[in-house]
Amino acid sequence: MKPEKTPSPLPFRVSVCGRAELPRFAGSLVTHLISIDNPAEPTRTPEWFKGVHCHAVFQDVVNADEAREFNAVPPAVQDVERLLAFGRRCMETSQTQKVHLLVHCTAGASRSPAVAFAIICLALGEGRENEAMRLLLSIKPDVYPNSLVVKYADDLLDRKGRMVEALRPLREEFVQAADEWGEPKTTAREGDRVTP
Repeated sequence: MKPEKTPSPLPFRVSVCGRAELPRFAGSLVTHLISIDNPAEPTRTPEWFKGVHCHAVFQDVVNADEAREFNAVPPAVQDVERLLAFGRRCMETSQTQKVHLLVHCTAGASRSPAVAFAIICLALGEGRENEAMRLLLSIKPDVYPNSLVVKYADDLLDRKGRMVEALRPLREEFVQAADEWGEPKTTAREGDRVTP
């Protein structure tokens, strides 16, 4: 006998992936899609997808210095505000029908997990930020959500730093891994971090 599946505390299903993984979701009844793209690299709506497609354009940098150094487009508070509004739309729709939200960026390791984390925090409500992080890691392990996106979401949702604090264990793991590899202790880098 199979063990019973624990019901999700979320009102809708959330998935996270990189761009190359999009085709494997063709049969998974995705109703809402968020594409986080690099400039000049927009994701075309997949032929199999018939739902609502939201696009955002920013790169995986976490401060103005990095953006200048890499000539990159950083996430802006307006981007995060718009993506949270899309999350609210998913919540509203889930009251009358099944919703499956798929969030992707180029590698599925930093920007899309940050946006998914923000939307999970929105859906769970205040005070459940650590639970939201555990849920994200159960959906997509081995990620390091973009800290600037998380900070903006924390401010917009008035979480008083709790979303940023939920990143701390991942930060500590990253620093430890960087030590082991002899890498400098900077922010985690995603494969699509910057397109020079």
